[in-house]
Amino acid sequence: MAFNSVLLLWPLFVSHYFAWTDAAYSRLLLAHGLVSALALTLCPALENALGPERARLLAGVASSVASALCFAVQGTDRAAQGVHVGLTLVLVAATAFLTPSLQAAASLCLREGHHGRAFGTIAALASLGAIAASLAGAQLFEYSLRDPEGLGGGGALPLYLVSALSGLATLLLAVAPRLLTRPRFR
Repeated sequence: MAFNSVLLLWPLFVSHYFAWTDAAYSRLLLAHGLVSALALTLCPALENALGPERARLLAGVASSVASALCFAVQGTDRAAQGVHVGLTLVLVAATAFLTPSLQAAASLCLREGHHGRAFGTIAALASLGAIAASLAGAQLFEYSLRDPEGLGGGGALPLYLVSALSGLATLLLAVAPRLLTRPRFR
């Protein structure tokens, strides 16, 4: 959901706050694609260096913190724009890393005959999250623009919600291995 929220809200945000053109936004999409590809490429090395659980926790924390902060930066000067883009790219990298990493973790917890069903369920849930992000994201963005001084104001509300969900998912990642005592269920 974080990935889809960024794709939906980024053009609205940069257009509203920075008055960026479509050409400038297209360069952001290029950076988005390059950072996603880099995160996917580095996924095995990061998991080997830190261990899979720590790597997932680090990516979960990075996703949660970056999504809370990237849209809170609402200045119009160059420094604010740079901080916003940098934090948003951290969010993109973390979510791009988490997708295959979580799928690999799920495959280790299931019997061999249940992989197809589990990955189908994961894909369906991801699609539902994308639909929810599309439906609610723009509405919440517009709503939060009405009160620029309030909590989540200035367009940040949808990403604060994504941050909370990401934080909850990261907490689940931290607790789940302790609840699962064996690598495979029988």
